[in-house]
Amino acid sequence: MNIVQTSITYPPAIGGLDRYVKETSEGLVHRGHQVTVLTTDLEQPFSRQRLTIPKTYIDDANVLRLATWRIPRIGFPVMIGVKSVIARISPEIIHAHCVLHSSALLAWQAARRKNIPFVLNTIMSPRSGFFWKFWYEGQTRLMMNEAKCVIAISNFEREILVKAGLSRSRVTILPPAVDLEPFKSPLSSILPRYGLENKSVIVSLGRLAYGKRIDRLIRAMPSIVKSHPDARLLIIGPDYGDETRLRQIVESEHLSGFVTFAGPLPQADVAAALQSSAAFVMTTDFELFGITLIEAMASGTAVIAPDVASVPDVVRNEETGLLYSNDNLDEPGRQIDRILSDDTLRRRLIANGRQEAGTRFDFQRNLDALEEIYRNARRS
Repeated sequence: MNIVQTSITYPPAIGGLDRYVKETSEGLVHRGHQVTVLTTDLEQPFSRQRLTIPKTYIDDANVLRLATWRIPRIGFPVMIGVKSVIARISPEIIHAHCVLHSSALLAWQAARRKNIPFVLNTIMSPRSGFFWKFWYEGQTRLMMNEAKCVIAISNFEREILVKAGLSRSRVTILPPAVDLEPFKSPLSSILPRYGLENKSVIVSLGRLAYGKRIDRLIRAMPSIVKSHPDARLLIIGPDYGDETRLRQIVESEHLSGFVTFAGPLPQADVAAALQSSAAFVMTTDFELFGITLIEAMASGTAVIAPDVASVPDVVRNEETGLLYSNDNLDEPGRQIDRILSDDTLRRRLIANGRQEAGTRFDFQRNLDALEEIYRNARRS
């Protein structure tokens, strides 16, 4: 099939959606499909920062990075040339990602004009305010109703769509198709690089942004270290404006010898760190899916995460991981203590998590399902 996928951002931009679109596109290419990704060089959807793309960076799909202009005052980025590029490519399927981005709207309009089957991953989170009401009532509702298939990545997202007025029967749930094989293959530990060999390492993985609430994990460390003197926190991820504040908290809590900031790491090093750690802890306020959760499961580390948004759809509490309430600031520390104190519990969670990563979140299985969605869209 000749397929066009659209996303306002794309790797080396850092984010779950970017990773999902890249790995899905390349997985389809490896199956013999022709895939073109229409995207930009923006670092984040609503940022003015541009990516620095290394010369060594390789894409297996055909990636076209289009220019953008911004709607005055609100700074909303609009991709330029989406319709003309689609007209030139004449794809058999258009698969757009994120209803809030202009790339999806423009791709849908091109699909209507050329009568091309249109598939939509909504990537929908709860929205309010005048701009959202204008955007939704003006175009998004019609776009979702006209799509051959609307894909939600979790039950939580499907319920958001139903509340927005979309029929439940119109929504297909398909978890993100990301390749977990690099996380399953045993790797040499990178912990000695940071002086963390023979330590009980807790890993935080993701952007250092305020909404990720890594401060909660740092503030839990004093009580953890008191009960488990060999416990250490390894924070992996690029600074998105919160690193200075987090370092100040580390200093104020007298944790300089117990917390390490590793910065962004290549995927192989992330996998190696997870494989050698005692636990992976997520502390976010909101997560529409959480690819890092299934990466940790595939790596064979115990998962601890907040009971928010889509997380309970990904992590089965007391079975594939431990969930906690963000309403109780002591909860992350209590769950970490359980993991470090009870090796039987930790081993059980790891075994169940690995099995879940290899079945429900299997890359090839989810690519099979996506291909079937495309075939059905073309038939209809």
